Amino acid sequence: MIQKNKINIIIKYLFVGVLNNFLNFIVFKVLNFINIQIFYSAAGGFIAGSLLSYFLNSKFTFQTKRRTKLQFIFFLVIQISLLNLFSMIVSFSQLYLFNQENLSWLVATSIVLFFNFTLQKIIFNLPNKYK
Repeated sequence: MIQKNKINIIIKYLFVGVLNNFLNFIVFKVLNFINIQIFYSAAGGFIAGSLLSYFLNSKFTFQTKRRTKLQFIFFLVIQISLLNLFSMIVSFSQLYLFNQENLSWLVATSIVLFFNFTLQKIIFNLPNKYK
């Protein structure tokens, strides 16, 4: 039963991830299309996806009964850190590795995915004494 619950959480996280990455990518492409620098386009997309992720993962994936200010603050700190990592990977890989923005975005998304899941799981399962 515990194993099945873990699998369900991972499936829900991946589903939410598809939704927030779709939003992330659309915002990224729109900003890039209107000639916003790639670093800022990546940041804008990431922020949009992160906000969607917070609401969907807290309620749907990890079924947090009550969202708290502390959870949101932790979430923001982590997302800001991951945003910097994401944007640097997109910029670096586009400039030095692939010279292809879509592939750079995909590489950055893949790397950040693991860290984001692990850290969100911790945030949304904080013991009551930290809420």
